[in-house]
Amino acid sequence: MFSFNPLVSAIALGLLAFGVQWTATYFRMKPPGSFFFLMIASIAICMPFDLETIPVKIGLVGMGTMLACMLALVYSLYIVRKFPARNEPVQLKIKKYHNTITAAITGIFVGLSLFIGNLLNLANPYWVPISCLAVIAGVSLEHIWQRSFHRVLGTLIGLGFAWVLLLQHLTPLTICILIFILQFIIEMLVVRHYGLAVIFITPLTILLAEAGSALSANPNELIPSRLFDIVLGSVIGAIAGWFIHHEQLREKAERQLRKTRIALIRKS
Repeated sequence: MFSFNPLVSAIALGLLAFGVQWTATYFRMKPPGSFFFLMIASIAICMPFDLETIPVKIGLVGMGTMLACMLALVYSLYIVRKFPARNEPVQLKIKKYHNTITAAITGIFVGLSLFIGNLLNLANPYWVPISCLAVIAGVSLEHIWQRSFHRVLGTLIGLGFAWVLLLQHLTPLTICILIFILQFIIEMLVVRHYGLAVIFITPLTILLAEAGSALSANPNELIPSRLFDIVLGSVIGAIAGWFIHHEQLREKAERQLRKTRIALIRKS
């Protein structure tokens, strides 16, 4: 709904990122947390604005979500028979200023990354905020820098792998089979080593997002453009991570939020 203007779309995505990240942090959602919510939003907000097709696109996403939930339900019914279910109470964060600051920084940099992508007239600017989000997901500053390095290195290798695949002029059936195989490999690797998983995540996302585009017909143009998008987003995400985990900046921001809140209460 907000893709009609580059500035408006960046602001809308930033506000959405703020709200989703705050909610995910507050409820301590396990990884990947807010990532997939914002990944879908990043892709959608870069689509050409067409009010009439919005219900159809939402319906397609809804169908995919329902299929995923159905598969998860079937699997859970099977696994519960082998391993009894344990009731884990939802743990809520009580540091509201901590959550607000983290969410605000995430929203600012996600919106900024999309705006930079639009400003540079990138063919698919959503790769920039997606890469930014993937790096921000690190649990510490050291982890974020490490994750950024792994993402760039893994992306470089993965793009070479994707380039070889795209040169084969894949049929739709072959693409589906490759997506199945790559997804299986990713699920096996992502909990063990993020850098290795990115090698396979990169060709998977390209097959999902670019298989039907004109750029996929010419891998020699597609691969360099995707590398630039992902490196740019990873750098922005690493900078955002520095702000998120900088203790002095956080303390100053928390003090300022408390002062502002007290001032508003006194005025009222």
